[in-house]
Amino acid sequence: MKSRNKVFAPRRRVLALGLIAVLAVAGCDIIPFGRGVDDAAEPEEPVFAVSAGEVDRSSIVDYIRVNGDIESATSIDVFPDVFGDVHELNIRVGQRVERGEVIARIDQSRPGQSFVPGPVRAPISGTIVSIPVRVGSKLQQGQPIARMATTGDLQVRTHIAERYIGRLSLGQSAEVELAAFPDETFSARVIELSPVVDPATRTMEIKLNFRRADARIRSGMFARIRIITEERVDVPVVPPDAVVTRLGRQYIYVITEEERVEQREVELGVQAADRIEIKSGVRPGERIVVEGQGQLEDGVRVRVIGEDDDQAEAAAL
Repeated sequence: MKSRNKVFAPRRRVLALGLIAVLAVAGCDIIPFGRGVDDAAEPEEPVFAVSAGEVDRSSIVDYIRVNGDIESATSIDVFPDVFGDVHELNIRVGQRVERGEVIARIDQSRPGQSFVPGPVRAPISGTIVSIPVRVGSKLQQGQPIARMATTGDLQVRTHIAERYIGRLSLGQSAEVELAAFPDETFSARVIELSPVVDPATRTMEIKLNFRRADARIRSGMFARIRIITEERVDVPVVPPDAVVTRLGRQYIYVITEEERVEQREVELGVQAADRIEIKSGVRPGERIVVEGQGQLEDGVRVRVIGEDDDQAEAAAL
């Protein structure tokens, strides 16, 4: 029995050595010779392409834009002293008349009675803005024959939505644009705020006066109005696209010298179409991201599009 074990012992050693060799060769596919796990290549840090701008200092205004109509500040209805048939009309809409001028004649004649047509005189100097009667019509008591307005004192009438009422006050400045003069702006100011809100339209009527009379402006013109509700001078401003809103808070991404971004929470002030006032969070002169913020997080690396090209062109020169 002992002699048999001695015969198979060398064979067992050979098999063991062969198995070790196979495992060593197989292991070469998992762990390369001469290199450990710690020597494996690390993934590269992502770099996000963005467009950049700067926090600027500028003036900014907040305003309400509405439409309105030009009308006379003073207008009156002209009533005749006598009533009857309209025998004669010496006026037309838009005509300028002077005080005391005869604008119409009324015939009081009745069957069996004949009268000389009596004159109707203009009570003030102004412009005829409407004529509700015509020759031959019968004028009843209390019915006006015309309406006159003093065109030298024009005003703008408009209506403001209820949600903007809290931003209005007497004396606020406004800019008026007229279709007849598309390249000009006329200065005005708020002179009257209605004490009531129309329950049907949920609007409030306001009136504005022109700061300077202009003979070209006429009653009945359509006006586009910009009422200045707040004005800020020399404050930090950024483009609207630079501000990102997340979970109800506003942020701006500031680009550091290491070409990384800092996510800063900011407080907004007056907002216009092309700029927004920043009350806190960033300072004038700081570089900020204005495009490409969608994938950004605090601390990530960025590459500013356009700056590399500009640097390459400068180097070539």
